[in-house]
Amino acid sequence: MNESLNPDAGKNSDPATLINSSWNQLVALNGQIDERSTIQASVDRMNLGTFRLVVMGEIKKGKSSFINALLGEADLLPTDSDVATSTVYKVIWGPVSKYKVFFVEEPGAEISPPLEISRIDIAEYGTEKGNPSNQKNVDFIAIEVPNSLLKDGLVIIDTPGVGGLFKAHKEITWNYAPNADAIIFVLDSVESVIGQDEVEFLQELVQDITQRVFFVQTKIDIPDKAQAEQWVQRNQEVLKEHLPTIADNLIYMPISSKIKQIADERKSGRHLNQSGFVDVIGFLENRLKPAKIGQVAQDSARLMIGGVNDKCRELVNRQKMLSAETKEEWDKLQQEYLSTQATYRDWKSTQFDTLRVELLEAFDNASRQLKKELDLRLDPQGEIVVNVIQQLREVPNLSPKEIPGQFPECRQTVLHQCQLVVNAAINAFTESTLKTTEKTFGELLQNTVLQDQDELDAVFGDRDEVLSELSGQSIATFESTHSGVRSSFIAVATGYGLLNIVASVAGVGVILLPVSDFVAAGFAAFAVWKVGENQGKEQAYTKIASELRSVVQQAHRHAVVEVTDKLTEYRNLVIQRFVDIADRRTEELQDRVRDLDAIKEQGVETSRQQLLELAAEVKQYSNIRTNLMAVLK
Repeated sequence: MNESLNPDAGKNSDPATLINSSWNQLVALNGQIDERSTIQASVDRMNLGTFRLVVMGEIKKGKSSFINALLGEADLLPTDSDVATSTVYKVIWGPVSKYKVFFVEEPGAEISPPLEISRIDIAEYGTEKGNPSNQKNVDFIAIEVPNSLLKDGLVIIDTPGVGGLFKAHKEITWNYAPNADAIIFVLDSVESVIGQDEVEFLQELVQDITQRVFFVQTKIDIPDKAQAEQWVQRNQEVLKEHLPTIADNLIYMPISSKIKQIADERKSGRHLNQSGFVDVIGFLENRLKPAKIGQVAQDSARLMIGGVNDKCRELVNRQKMLSAETKEEWDKLQQEYLSTQATYRDWKSTQFDTLRVELLEAFDNASRQLKKELDLRLDPQGEIVVNVIQQLREVPNLSPKEIPGQFPECRQTVLHQCQLVVNAAINAFTESTLKTTEKTFGELLQNTVLQDQDELDAVFGDRDEVLSELSGQSIATFESTHSGVRSSFIAVATGYGLLNIVASVAGVGVILLPVSDFVAAGFAAFAVWKVGENQGKEQAYTKIASELRSVVQQAHRHAVVEVTDKLTEYRNLVIQRFVDIADRRTEELQDRVRDLDAIKEQGVETSRQQLLELAAEVKQYSNIRTNLMAVLK
C-alpha cells in the first residue's frame, strides 16, 4: 500500500468504526451511490448490534435454568417440572420487566393484539400444564427485562424441548434456527449422556442450517466430579465423531446454574468461577458478539468496495489525462484508449454471448435437475410414507383405536423428511449454480474492470494481499460454505452489487414448508375419522398412509411453486447483472475518449489546476479503500 497517501488508514480501528467512517465519507463525497439503500441497511444492521442467541435441547436438560442463571434472574422463566408448550420465549432488554403473550395469526381472522400478563400468570400460557397442546394458540411469549447483558442488543430465544413425547416441538424449534446468530445446545450431567436422537437432530442442524452451534453441559454440581468429567469427555467424543465439520472448533462448556444462582445471591466470586458461567459470558461477549459485528461489517465492506474501486479507476484515468501536456502525450493516450475500446468491442462481439448462453444453459440444467429431484423424492407413493408407516407398525401393543392418535407425530415426521429433501435439493442446486456463476463472471471481470487493476495499484498502492487472495479463490472454485467469502472477489472487483446474487441464491436455500397452512385441511378431515369396533389395524394403517400421502403431495406442490418463483427471480438477477457489467464497461471506455477530447480543449494551465484539486480526492478515496480492505482481511 502507498503509505504516503494514507499512512494511518485502517490502523488501530475496529471494523464497525472503519465501516461507519468509510460510509460517512462516501455519502459526503458522492450523493448518488449505487445500491445506497442496501448499503445503508447493512450499516444500520451492524450498528443496531442485535444478536439472536437461540437455546435448544431436549426436555428436562435445564435450558430455562441456564438462561435464568446467565442473566442472573432466578425467576425469569418457569423451571418447574412442567414442560413448555409448543411456543418460545423471547427475552429482550426493556426499561421495566414485562411479559407479553403473542398469538398465532389465523388466516382470515382478526389479528389478536399481544396480551400483557404478570409473572405469576406465565404458566397459564407457557407450560404444558396451563396450556396443554397449546390450546390457547400462543405463538411466543416476549419478556422484557432491564438486564445489562441484554442492553446492547442481545436477544435470547428459549425454544421448546424436543424429543420424548414432544417431537412436535421440533417443528417450532427448527423454524428459529436459520435466523440464529448462534445456537447454544444444552446437554446435562444427570439424565443421560448425549443420545441418538440428539445426535441426529444436531447432524441435520449443522448440515442443513448452521455451523454456529455451541454446547453447555448443565447440572455439573449434582453428580460427583469424576462422573461429570466422564460425561463431558464422552459427549465431546461423540460430538467430534458425528459432527466432523465443527469438530476442530468444538466449544463445550460445563456449567452449574444452581451454583451461579448462589454466586448471584452472595455476590461470590468463588462460586461464580465454580459455576462455569465466567467462560460462557466471556465467550458470548468476547467472541460471539464481536464476530457477528465483524461479519456484518464485512458484508457492508463488500457492498461498498466495488463502487469505491470503480471511482478509483475513474480517478486514475483522469489523472493520466490531466497529466498529459503535449500533443504527443495526448495522441498516445487517445491511441491507448481507442485500442482498448476496439479490443473490448471485439471480445464482446465474439465471446460475451457465448458466456451468457453458457450461464443460462447451466442455470436451466440445474433448475431442471432440482425439480426432477423434488418430483422423485417427494413422491406420495415413495419411501417417506412407506418408512413412517413401517416405523408405526413396529410400535408395540397398539390397538386399532390407538393408531389414529399417532397421526400427529407421523405427520410431523413426514413433514420433517420433506423439509430435508427440499434442503438437500436446493443445496445441490446452489453449489452447481454458484460454481457456474463464479466461473462466467470471473471471465467477464477479467475482460472488463480487472483490465485496469495494474494502473489502479500503481496509484493506490501495490496489489493488496486481500484482493490477490480473493482473486485466487474466485478464479479457482467456490468452497462449499461461507457464501460471503465466495462472493468477496466479485464485490471487490466491481461495483454492481453482485453480492446480492449470492444472497439471492442463499435465500433459495431457506424455503420452509408452511406446516400449519397446507396440512390443516387434511388434519381436520383425519380428526373426524373414527375407528369402529370391527375395524382392524390394517384399515387404520391404510387410512394414516392415505392422509400422509396427501401431506407429501401438498409439500411437493408448495416446494415446487416456491422454488420456481425464487429460481426465476435469481435467474433474471444473474443475467441482468451480467449484462450490466458489460454495458457499463462499454460506456466507461466511450467516456474516456470523450473526456480526453474535452481536456485537450481546456488548456494546460486548467489541467494543472484540476490535477492539484484531484489529488485531495484521490487521497480521500485511497483512505476509504484502505479501510474497507482492512475490514475484509
